This record gives sequence, structure tokens and C-alpha cells, in this order.
Amino acid sequence: MAAAPGFRALVAEVEEAAGRTPEFQLLDDPHNNNLQDDVRKEFAALPQRLELQARVEALMRSADLPRAASWFVCNTQGTHLAAAFDTQPSRTPIGRNFSYRTYFHGGRQDVSLDASQQAPRQHIRQTHLSAAFPSTATDAWKVAVSTPIIKDGQFVGILALTVELGDFMKFEGGSTQFAVLVDNRPGAQHGVILQHPLFNEVLKKQEKLPARFSKYRVDLDDLVARHSLLYRDPLGDDEAGAAYAKDWIVAQAPVFQSHDHAVSDGRNSDGRHESGKHQHVDSGLVVLVQEDYEAAIAPVHRLSERLIREGVSALLVFLAVVVALWYFVQRMFIGSRSATKRAALGPHATTSLHKQETLETPPND
Repeated sequence: MAAAPGFRALVAEVEEAAGRTPEFQLLDDPHNNNLQDDVRKEFAALPQRLELQARVEALMRSADLPRAASWFVCNTQGTHLAAAFDTQPSRTPIGRNFSYRTYFHGGRQDVSLDASQQAPRQHIRQTHLSAAFPSTATDAWKVAVSTPIIKDGQFVGILALTVELGDFMKFEGGSTQFAVLVDNRPGAQHGVILQHPLFNEVLKKQEKLPARFSKYRVDLDDLVARHSLLYRDPLGDDEAGAAYAKDWIVAQAPVFQSHDHAVSDGRNSDGRHESGKHQHVDSGLVVLVQEDYEAAIAPVHRLSERLIREGVSALLVFLAVVVALWYFVQRMFIGSRSATKRAALGPHATTSLHKQETLETPPND
């Protein structure tokens, strides 16, 4: 869309129309975001802006595009020109300046503005995955994917979409095995848990996530240093996450983003479109796959118990066979000794006492 000639021309027209009204230049300062809305309402009513708004809303409704939380366009200074949302925010961003956001300036984290600090004026030069920031609707984490809009070699703004991370990542798991998304990029949000099954459970019961969830961190460096598969889920320490307070087996893998590196205006020196080189870049996000340790080793325990039972049964059978053999051997041995003794005594050994004709008297001393 950002490379479509008609779209680029429309963005430039909105910028040109706004430039003819000096009051609109006040909107390009993020320090003025809380000023009266009179100028902002006049800006929103520009015919060129309304036409751009319709184009952005069409993107939001398109069934051919991935589901997004919002689509929006910013001008060269970071002021929102048009925006469409799946859930309407409490106040419109149109005419407000967001040049401090990473989706515009391309840095690692949002710039914290105060009265003495100037707004950043650098802008992204290629497609960019922003730092995560909380959704105004649910406080769930979301990210923006933004790309520069270039017309005749000149930067005229950015086009971006935002995605709540619950929609960004799908994993067919259950209560004993699931995936978690962690931000491993340097900065204030390093190690923050961006997506977790607990978030979905809480959002089914209430509209917003508790702010305290953003304080839990995953120390990925420690996981690597310990060389251990056993893991304790930080959300298991939360009052809402008691079900996760157990040992887990964990594996991790980085999330890569892929894009085509092309010249800035999307065309080569001959004016033809250039697709560029397809590359995979580490996004700084990490997927953890957790599996319940006890559930994982339960088959081993069952096998062990079965082997013990079968071993005891086999031992009892063996002992029974040994006892039986010993009994028969003893009987045979006793029978054999009796036969040998009778043979040694001769034929009279078997004559009964009452069949003898005379009794011999013992000799006198």
C-alpha cells in the first residue's frame, strides 16, 4: 500500500493542504497533544484528509489482510493523518503527534518527553517492528509494524498497522504446555512478558489487564547461563497466577522478521520496481515453550511403578519356583537315602518283628 502511487499522492496532498493553514503546524509538536481540540477538529475536516481516512478504513475492513488492531498514517513530523481501529479508543489520535513512538523514529524505545526536551525528528527508513506498548483498550501489549512512504524520492510519512500480541501469536497448547512471548530487546521493557495464557484468562473476566503484570520479567540470560531446563514462571508469583506456581520444562527460540531490502523509493535507477534482497532479521522477541514438569515426567513415573510391580511379581514367581524345586529335590533326596539304607541292611532288614520264629536273647556279660 505504501508503494501504491495513488496512495502516496494522497498522503502528499493532505500534507500540502495542511501546510496552507499555519495553525495546523502546532499539531506537529507532541507537547501540544493536550491543547484545545478546535484546531484538531478543523484539521480532521479537511476534504483530502477525509479521503485518506476512507482509504485507511478500507484497509481495516479488508478480508484479504491479516487481522489488525489498527491502521494509521502519520505525516513527516509524526502527526496522525488518518486512523482506523477494531475497538474505538477513548479519544481520537487524529491531529496528535506521536513522533516519540518507536514506530516513527525507529529507536529501541519510546522517547520520554518533558518541557525541556525536543521531540525526535528522525524517522524510519525501512519496515520496522516497534517496541511493545500497552493497548489503550485492554492494556494488553501490542506492537506496530510501520513502513516509510516515499514519493519522488522524498519522505512524506509512514503507514503502520498495530497488532495485539494475543492475535499476533497462535499456539495450539493447553494447561500443561503453552507458548509465552517475551521482549528480549535492550531497554526499559527488557524481559517483559508480552503474551501469556494468563492474560487471556484475565481478559475473559475483566476488560483490562492489571497494570502489575507489566512488572514481571523473564531473565533469559540467566536461563542460558544456568544450562537448566527447569524454570519458574514469574507470573506464578502473582495472586491471579497460582496455577503457574510450579516447575516447568522450558525451551526458547528467537522470532525472526523477514523483509525485502530495496532502495528507499521502491524503484531502481531505471524506474522499475525493485523487490530487493529477502533477509531474516532477529526481531528481539523470544518465544518460550513451557511444559508442566510433573505432567511431562508422569509417564516415566507410571512406567517405573509398572516395572516395580512386574519386578516384584516376577521375583515372587521365581521364589515360588525355587521353593517348589527345593521341596521336590528334598523329597527325592530323602527317598534316595532310605533306599540306600535298606539295600545296605540286606534282605532281613525288611522282615517284621512278629514274623520271626524265635527271639534271640541278648548275651550275658
